[in-house]
Amino acid sequence: MFRWPIIIILLAVIHSPANAGKLTTTSISKGVEAEDTRAAVSVNGHVFTVAQVKAVAMREQGDAVLDRLIDNMLLDQSGQKIDVSSSRKEVESTWSRLRSQARIVRNFHAMEPPYSEIAATVNGIAIPITAVEAEAMKIAAANVVDRFINNELTEQEARRQGIVVTSAEVAAQLETLRKAIAPMTLAEGLKRHHQTIPMLTQDIIHSIQRQKLVEKTTPAPQSAQALIPQYMEGLRAKAAIVISLNAAQSSLPAVSSEVR
Repeated sequence: MFRWPIIIILLAVIHSPANAGKLTTTSISKGVEAEDTRAAVSVNGHVFTVAQVKAVAMREQGDAVLDRLIDNMLLDQSGQKIDVSSSRKEVESTWSRLRSQARIVRNFHAMEPPYSEIAATVNGIAIPITAVEAEAMKIAAANVVDRFINNELTEQEARRQGIVVTSAEVAAQLETLRKAIAPMTLAEGLKRHHQTIPMLTQDIIHSIQRQKLVEKTTPAPQSAQALIPQYMEGLRAKAAIVISLNAAQSSLPAVSSEVR
């Protein structure tokens, strides 16, 4: 089954002169301001900070969170209530009318950090960026941490086993994947998935690494994709994973937990 991230990653790999041979990954949060350097999770000694988790959570959920905060503030200011029996069309009509009558100034756009301290104002009342961050972390932090763990374990195991991802392998998949997203354009897909080419490049490399790692353990390479979740669980069971992200910043437990 086609998965969107593959397309962008492949495109980035093919068009990068530096990747003529072996392909490598870089930090998923490269370029992010490390305003909070506290550890969110460590994987066999490799630490990901709260700032890194927050950067991904804000990129993926920030716009949707701000939309909801704006709508809630409009509802509060109007003194109206949404009838739970209302149809979706009726609810959208109410929101549309409230928005059209309001003075909304939006300063926040998820893909354009650094962010202003005021994410938006609604009829002169400010929504602070901290409110957007808090909600985005509640929604996404646990999932982001889980992905950090899996990606780091994949990279570590690929290095240990000498797994190499080449541009030739990537090129072989590119044309098929290009056709799979048509008529969607590359730019449209990136915007829809809150991604940049470098971010998605990392995703595809991790995907290929996992595929190759599993293929080395099974006599039936065609079934490798289905075995990846089980393989990753095996890596996690053997790893030293310490999650220490505070519950106030996410839905993860407040107390540090260690998995070995």
